[in-house]
Amino acid sequence: MPFWEKIVTLSFDHRDKLDNERERIIIYPKVDDIILIEGDDNYSAIYFTTDYRLSINKFNNTGQLRFSKTLKYFEEKFEEYGCFFRCNKSAIVNLRHVSLLKYRTVHLRHIDKAIYLSAESVTAFKHAMTKLHS
Repeated sequence: MPFWEKIVTLSFDHRDKLDNERERIIIYPKVDDIILIEGDDNYSAIYFTTDYRLSINKFNNTGQLRFSKTLKYFEEKFEEYGCFFRCNKSAIVNLRHVSLLKYRTVHLRHIDKAIYLSAESVTAFKHAMTKLHS
């Protein structure tokens, strides 16, 4: 099985709007369903592909879910797949969803976001892209 078809286990707390009960939700996206992970202090937002968004619309219709985990946590969790790259202090991209690198800006398929590469990571990013596609 190719690595991008492997299943990832992610869990988050969800508060039901009707009865205000909090419950723990576990989802099982494929590696390739994850486009971007953005960090914000001790939280991270994961952006998913359009197809996977449909399956999580019940919890959030923005195409992203918020987790109470740091970016460092996800960087370590996804390291084994070899397709995730830490672009800067607040973003990890799935290299399989990169459509364009223009100067130090990474453009992603499926979402309208530009991610900036830190100056130190440009060479490593290009190497990771080459390695992924060879």
